[in-house]
Amino acid sequence: MWRPPACVRQFYLAHFSKPATDRAVYSLIRKHAPRRIFEFGIGTADRAERMIDVAAGAASAAEITYTGVDQFEARSASQPGVSLKTAHRRLVASGVRVRLLPGDAFSALSRTPNKPGAADLIVIAADHDLDALARAWYLIERLTHEGTKIVWQEPKPTAGGPFRMVSREELKILAGSGRKLRAA
Repeated sequence: MWRPPACVRQFYLAHFSKPATDRAVYSLIRKHAPRRIFEFGIGTADRAERMIDVAAGAASAAEITYTGVDQFEARSASQPGVSLKTAHRRLVASGVRVRLLPGDAFSALSRTPNKPGAADLIVIAADHDLDALARAWYLIERLTHEGTKIVWQEPKPTAGGPFRMVSREELKILAGSGRKLRAA
């Protein structure tokens, strides 16, 4: 079966794909070519497949690492999503190294050994548990380096768009408040 060249697929995803809200993420990947991607809240795994496709256009698939954190089978029936097994099967087919962690941001990261600087791009979905995310910011901070881009999907999009960049300064503030929540 014929498949369009990577540059055509990347252009399509960044400018014409549905849902339009994800286009900003694909454009960011085209611009910065991350090799290590973390996603919190993978839902149906469609965005994950597309992010991997765009990232693999700038590097070989073997150089890309994707880590997804999601509730998978524990997700409520009202939220669309895929099972852990289905997500793994779909994402591994791309040829990238895939690591899927069941749970919310705090529970998944707190039981997983990680090293500083482990992510070039962190994507946080709007439907991810905000309480768990508030407790996990200091763990997320440990996954970053100076060049890490963090995009957070607004539950209620603002004039700036559905995703907003989280600056290093904001990350430090969020991580500090997460430590206080944990200590309480």
